[in-house]
Amino acid sequence: MKTLLFLFLIPFSLLCQTYKSIIDEVDLDSLVFNVEILSREKPIPHYGLIVDRSSQIGREITANYLYSRLLSFGLDVELDNYSEIGNNVIATKIGRKYPDSIFIISAHYDAVERHCADDNASGTSAVLEAARIISKYSPEYTVIFALWDEEEVGLKGSKDYAKNATENKENILGVLNLDMIGYDSNDDGLFEVHHNNKPESIRLFNAFNSIYQNSSAFSLDMRELSNGNSNSDQASFWRNNYGAIHIIEAYNSNDFNPNYHTSADRLKEFNLEYFHKLSALSIETLAKLAVLDLPTNLNELSNKSIIEVYPNPTIDYVYYNDFENKISKIEIFDSKGLEMLSQNGLNIKSSDLSYLASGVYTLVITTNEKLIHHQLIKLN
Repeated sequence: MKTLLFLFLIPFSLLCQTYKSIIDEVDLDSLVFNVEILSREKPIPHYGLIVDRSSQIGREITANYLYSRLLSFGLDVELDNYSEIGNNVIATKIGRKYPDSIFIISAHYDAVERHCADDNASGTSAVLEAARIISKYSPEYTVIFALWDEEEVGLKGSKDYAKNATENKENILGVLNLDMIGYDSNDDGLFEVHHNNKPESIRLFNAFNSIYQNSSAFSLDMRELSNGNSNSDQASFWRNNYGAIHIIEAYNSNDFNPNYHTSADRLKEFNLEYFHKLSALSIETLAKLAVLDLPTNLNELSNKSIIEVYPNPTIDYVYYNDFENKISKIEIFDSKGLEMLSQNGLNIKSSDLSYLASGVYTLVITTNEKLIHHQLIKLN
């Protein structure tokens, strides 16, 4: 075991370092700038202040601004005009391996009053920051950055999108919905993750929880709520049998934002460190689920191998397509560096992982020529 752990430290520490680079890229100044623009604290450059995010004209101005911001990141962007007065803003980064399998990070941008910094300029800002960062990489899975309209009047934007996704049989693997992530007046770091206690959402929650539990970058306190709040856009996906979770500040506590749905909901009331951490945790989760092509510095370890590992995430079995070299050994390690599987053979084609708990693992593949590592996500 000592030898195995020593060998493992190279790929696992490398994996931690590369995803730490994603966390480090989440910039508080960028997050704050987004909120300032959306909550009328600062004008849009060369335009002026957003009127509001509640009136039709105010939402149209906001949608056009969000469209231009996402377009500036080099993404494919669509202004989804689902009704005469409703506009979702949808940006897409196509997956390099699984273009038809989709992860979504989302937030609603509409509001009920002026400012409404926490509800929901905060979530919208985090989605913009996710787009800014992840647009620079090539994920294995398609990532959609979705900004919904008319959440405040019945989840209209997300309802239309989720209904169309079902009709088009889109393979949405999970939705991370961010709604109110900036307020923590007692500085206890408490936040909530809501799901609907259905298998698809439980799997997504388990993956999120594994990343949260194994990350040393965040001093936050998570509370799980099954049969969770259905008043935000994740509920549109629940109703269409997609897995989704709602990431929100301490909604069911005595520290919920007292300025909710008022014009007193301003950036000055934010706990900026909390806002930064919760945004970064959400973005790290998305990055790991989508499996980014993060760079390494070790020649013998390559994420750009010609060995295909699928499905990833997996519930039970994982399969290997090796087009060049025969696989002689498979090793799987958990986040603490403990060996969970050691499999030897002449030409290994699959592994049974049904016994593993949900989480993020490192898969080390030995061939006759090289050592290759992959990140592997296990869902239950």
